[in-house]
Amino acid sequence: MRFILNILFLFPIIGFGQTQAFISGNDTICDNEDLNAEVLVSFSGVSPYTFVYAINGVNQPSITTTNNPYIILTPIPGIYVLQNYNDAISAGTVSGSALVTVLQSPTAIISLTNDSLSVLYPTANFTSQSIGNIISWDWHFGDNTSNDNSQNPIHTYPQWPPTVYQVYLIVIDDMGCQDTTSATVTVGHPTTSIQEHTTNKELLKITDLLGRETKQTNQPLFYIYDDGTVEKRIVIE
Repeated sequence: MRFILNILFLFPIIGFGQTQAFISGNDTICDNEDLNAEVLVSFSGVSPYTFVYAINGVNQPSITTTNNPYIILTPIPGIYVLQNYNDAISAGTVSGSALVTVLQSPTAIISLTNDSLSVLYPTANFTSQSIGNIISWDWHFGDNTSNDNSQNPIHTYPQWPPTVYQVYLIVIDDMGCQDTTSATVTVGHPTTSIQEHTTNKELLKITDLLGRETKQTNQPLFYIYDDGTVEKRIVIE
C-alpha cells in the first residue's frame, strides 16, 4: 500500500512536467574584495540536475550537480537568468532572475609633510588624500598608541630610541567598501648644522641625545638656535 501511495505522489511531478529550476539573488560586493557574490539555483525533480545560466545574455558552460540549492559564486556584475534545465528524467521549466552589483572601492592615499623626523621634534603631520566618498578614517601609527579616526591627524612619536615606524590607513566609503595603504616614518638622530655664531642667532636650549634639556658636560649635546640650526658639541671638563 505504501508503494502505491509513493507512485501517486511522484506521478504528478514527473508526468505533468512540473520539474523546474528557479534562480534568485541580489548580492553586492566591492571590486577589491577577495569575495564572490552568491546566486542561488533551486530545483524540483530528481537529481542529478543539469542547467545552463546566462550573465547579461551570454550563456555559461552547462553545470550538473546533486546540490539543491546550487550556489553560483561569481565576481561578475549583471543579470543572471536560467536558459534551460533538466533533471535525471526529463526537461523542466526555468524561472526567476538574480542581480549582482560590483561597487568601485575607494583608494587610500597617505600624504606626509615629512617622513624623516628628528628625535628632537618627532611630530608628523598626516593627510588623507584618499579617493572616493570617504566617511571613515582609521590611522594606525605603529608605535602601540591608540588609533586616530580623524581625517588629517597630527601624531608625536617617542623621542627615543630612533626607530622606523610602519603607518597604516584604512578608509571606508559611503557604500561600505574599504581600502588600506601604508607608509613609513623614520625618527632618527638630528642632522647637525654647525655655523658660526652671529649676533642675530639666539640659543634656545641645550639638549642631550634623549631630547632632555641639560647643561651637563662630557657628553654629546645639541645646541638649538632660533634660526632652526642645530650644533652638536661635546664639552670636556
